[in-house]
Amino acid sequence: MDCIRVMVFIEIIFILALIVILCIYYLKKIIVKIYNKWEKRGMLSQNIAYPIGEIYKDINCKREIYFFFSSANRSSRFAINLRELLSCLEDAEVQGDIPELSTEWWNEIGKIYPEFRKEVEKETDDIGSTLQ
Repeated sequence: MDCIRVMVFIEIIFILALIVILCIYYLKKIIVKIYNKWEKRGMLSQNIAYPIGEIYKDINCKREIYFFFSSANRSSRFAINLRELLSCLEDAEVQGDIPELSTEWWNEIGKIYPEFRKEVEKETDDIGSTLQ
């Protein structure tokens, strides 16, 4: 009698283990299918850099102050300096992806990074230019 109980218990364990293995197999297939669908639609994050909260300041021999922002992506850690970030910001502004920043703001930045100075457009009257 005990032998029969042990055999029934082993069969139940075997059947439960088989059910678990089949569930894991099919669950894996479903997850891979969803992942592939999301990847085709571009819903998965790319290897995009993100800030990790560290800022370093360095002064070179030209007395220009450089700020470096520590960043990372899936494969590495690296630093981006403020000049590069400002250049990206300027490109986004020119392309119309962000609102236009004031000339005064760019000129304040230009005190540290001269290449970002903006020329102030002078307003002229149509009449004033012809009278001169």
